[in-house]
Amino acid sequence: ERLTEIGVWYERNGEAVAGCGRSPLGDCPVSGVEDWLLSKSGLTTQRDSTVYLHILHWPGSEIHLANIGSPVQEARMVATGETVSFVQDSDRATLTGLPPDPPDAFDTVIALEFDETPVPLDHFRYVE
Repeated sequence: ERLTEIGVWYERNGEAVAGCGRSPLGDCPVSGVEDWLLSKSGLTTQRDSTVYLHILHWPGSEIHLANIGSPVQEARMVATGETVSFVQDSDRATLTGLPPDPPDAFDTVIALEFDETPVPLDHFRYVE
């Protein structure tokens, strides 16, 4: 039964795993509820200019992202293809209008599309 569930998840979300590696935005703080923070946990994957957020604890109607050094062009639910609304202000983005229940009970994946390979914002980089 568990393997069947994994197979169903993979059919809907496999693009977030196959051919992907860890994203440099894995260190990007992601929060949606007071005590939940995705940071340095490896819960993002990446292929080319797409970063996949693996949301293991559904936050509700919004997800807040920080330290994004590249502009987000598009956001979508991988399993359904549904567009996710977002607002980006400098290095912060808020994904809005999320459904009350996650599309996938154990790991909902949201794809963030960028024009180029995204980078985290480096607040400590020396600029001449």
